[in-house]
Amino acid sequence: MSLDESGDDNLKRIDPNYPVFVVGGVILDNDHIPTVSEAVSAFKRELFGRDDFVLHTREIKGSQGPFEPLRDETFRQQFNERLIAMMRSLTFSVVACAIRKDRYAVIPEAGDHDLYQIALQHLTDQFCGIVGSRDRGGRIRAERRRPDQDLAVLRSWGEIRQSGTAETSAATVRRRIASLSLHSKADRIVGLELADLVVTPIGRHVFGRPDQPDWHIVREKFHGGADSAVTILPEQG
Repeated sequence: MSLDESGDDNLKRIDPNYPVFVVGGVILDNDHIPTVSEAVSAFKRELFGRDDFVLHTREIKGSQGPFEPLRDETFRQQFNERLIAMMRSLTFSVVACAIRKDRYAVIPEAGDHDLYQIALQHLTDQFCGIVGSRDRGGRIRAERRRPDQDLAVLRSWGEIRQSGTAETSAATVRRRIASLSLHSKADRIVGLELADLVVTPIGRHVFGRPDQPDWHIVREKFHGGADSAVTILPEQG
């Protein structure tokens, strides 16, 4: 499972235009990784003539770095159409935990909670269920952030392995998930590239913004179908 995030986990700073924090990503079987990697590389070579860069939503949106050609509207339309077609053709599934910060912040004890840790616990539960009885059948790769945030993620993972979650025992976590490791975008891990592409459409949908074509592709890839792979907090009831 490769994880990325959209938005930020600061409850003291809530952007009214995007009060959402999403941690989510993609699950790729080892057997599919070579095929997926080659498809992503072929997509880059077809459109840009090179594949020595990563697909990064922020740069794509801003037409920055290797994506400067997207300033041409005709090319951007071609890029978007080809990206959607590629995503649809790839074999992977999507899971996510989305937190509405504007709603979560009013919970009395919210200030004591690490939102990334909360999301990681929910995703660990989902991933353990997907891995099933395969011993050490899963690995988690997460996008690096700031050094202090990376330390917090590793500390949270250590606590999950030691104490489990509300839904999954520590023994089950240790038995089913072999490791959690942190990686930068420069590592060019295809799962992390895809994770970057799926989390923003999820955040937009959870906030209630108009859905764009990328959302419909992401929804098709949800593990279990429909919206079953997205945990939205706080739960409404």
